[in-house]
Amino acid sequence: MTDVPPPLATIGFGEAAKAFARGIGRDLSAGVRAYDTRTGRETARAGKLADYAEAGVKGCESLGEALDGAAIVLCLVPPDQ
Repeated sequence: MTDVPPPLATIGFGEAAKAFARGIGRDLSAGVRAYDTRTGRETARAGKLADYAEAGVKGCESLGEALDGAAIVLCLVPPDQ
């Protein structure tokens, strides 16, 4: 039997979340759903989508989409957010 990691979501996808995704490796990061408010900003959207793709995570359009069914949630945003 193969161990399947629990569904995981990140809120925020900046330096800390990218480091986390790199640290767990592409096989496990494929099961991670990520949401960052910058995804909804026209000026930052393309860059954020590229970040998700580079890390191998599923970028989500909304917080609800990222959290749906998540067993573990990492809130990786600056303290002022």
